[in-house]
Amino acid sequence: REYFPPEVRQTIHQLEEIERILIKPRFNAHCLSLGLSVPDTWYPEGTAAAKALAPTLPYPVMVKPRSHLVVGMAYRGAVCEDAAAFLAEFRELLPVPGQAPLLARYPELAWPMVQRFERSARQQVYSLTGLRDHAAGIVAEAAVCKTDQWPPGVGIGIHFDALGDAATFEVGRRVVDGFIRHGLFQIELLVQGNSRLPIDLNPRAYQMINFDIARGNDLPWLWYQSTLGEPLRTQAPARLGLSWRRNVFFHLAHWTRLLRGPARAVKWRRYRTLLVQPAVAATAGSPFWARVACELRVFKHPRSLVRPYWRERDADEPPNSG
Repeated sequence: REYFPPEVRQTIHQLEEIERILIKPRFNAHCLSLGLSVPDTWYPEGTAAAKALAPTLPYPVMVKPRSHLVVGMAYRGAVCEDAAAFLAEFRELLPVPGQAPLLARYPELAWPMVQRFERSARQQVYSLTGLRDHAAGIVAEAAVCKTDQWPPGVGIGIHFDALGDAATFEVGRRVVDGFIRHGLFQIELLVQGNSRLPIDLNPRAYQMINFDIARGNDLPWLWYQSTLGEPLRTQAPARLGLSWRRNVFFHLAHWTRLLRGPARAVKWRRYRTLLVQPAVAATAGSPFWARVACELRVFKHPRSLVRPYWRERDADEPPNSG
């Protein structure tokens, strides 16, 4: 840190801040200390502890890494409907190449955590995105709702809607002020009744940052200005009436659901409605050949793209789509 000028140094997260954000037990503990509710979570250390815990869990539960720092992004977790599925899924996680030193520093990350699974998470995960300035506070913010993902229920977002949800702003701001001194942020919040429960915080750029730009918050430019020590002005409210999507995943998901049925007419009407809405593509703003390469790259394993949607249960789909 000492090699950077002072105006840059104050924009870089410190180690304890990164640990508190990216290691989920520490993240949850700090949320609770701020008076913020989080989903019920357990941290069994080893298979014996998992076997003792299995009969007491409120299924369905989600098994997922306590942090992706050690295990990488390939394993995102799984939803377990009963004790047998939970015990089959719970296992020691191995570090990806190059991350063994981090596992030595944080040995607790070898074991997954277990979290109560909110079924609303399959179609409704809210996020607050933006930038916080160390001097001026939050200078840009926008709320979105993730309405589809790959694979369903546990995967990356493939469709987001812009919105102005008051509860997302209220809880999201409390998380930002409690965790982020300066920098970009994306906070994910689950829905539990009328509450918003924080589950994840990315203190960096994220996949749909071009959505923020399209909505009027040029976050990369604001962040760059902050590294120069320039004062930042609070931005106007983000534009509404837009959606964001990863095109290949988005279309494959809807085509597969239409082919599989049932209620094809209802699913077609929903798909047609989404098609006519103004949308920002994940690759928008990139050169043409870069966009083509990015879209084609996902066809490396075509069956794995379609299989999760083909196996998706109708009970887990949005109420207005079948």
